[in-house]
Amino acid sequence: MNKTQLALLLMCGLSLQACSKTEHATTTAASQVQTEATPPSGIPLSEVGKMAIESNGKAALQQVLDQDSPNAYTVISVDHIKFINQDKNNKGLYNYTWNIRFKENASQNTLGCDDTDVIWDSDKNEVGAGIKNECMNVLEEAQNTPANNAQQSAAQGSPVRISLEPDVGQPNYFTNVNVQSTVDRLAVYGISVNRGNCQMLSDMKPNTHAVLSFGGVLKMGTRCRQSKIIEVTVATDQGNWTFNP
Repeated sequence: MNKTQLALLLMCGLSLQACSKTEHATTTAASQVQTEATPPSGIPLSEVGKMAIESNGKAALQQVLDQDSPNAYTVISVDHIKFINQDKNNKGLYNYTWNIRFKENASQNTLGCDDTDVIWDSDKNEVGAGIKNECMNVLEEAQNTPANNAQQSAAQGSPVRISLEPDVGQPNYFTNVNVQSTVDRLAVYGISVNRGNCQMLSDMKPNTHAVLSFGGVLKMGTRCRQSKIIEVTVATDQGNWTFNP
């Protein structure tokens, strides 16, 4: 084999190797393109936010209720979610309205409001819920309200007694409700003031209760003037008891 033939063979070999490498690189790149995640097309972010609120709105609202009044309320429903606009100052925030319903655990009354504000953060995919004062109104009273029975039972020997006092150092629309046990052991699950129209400010953790021994006192605050309080219901393991202080 002469030098010319050898050179031609070497050139062909290098050319085939380069073609093989190029083909392999092209195949790898195509594979990478196929496996990359792509966002859904044709769905506006405002609709994505609505779906996020439908999925996570109840949990977000329950968290807000538990922060203000742990174990006092249970979310029933969130619905009629309507997109309003995209925030002008923060393009990642989308504004909506919704209807919310939640139950006061002590009285079993249904509270809530319609067309109140809710926010979706598209950057974090988080729902921002809030509670306005008008959302604390009673929309439906429980059918088995214990008011009459409690008045009769109290005369026979109630396991609790209550007293009201100003919350010292706070504005005059804050009042403390003192619940005192008259039995050896009493579990208190919650307190309702004016059938849920006065917001409770509790230190009780969610899904827990306070246990009082004889003479023990549980102090719970409410956002209500003392002169405005006409009914207090205490939910216990020995029934619900209603008082008219």
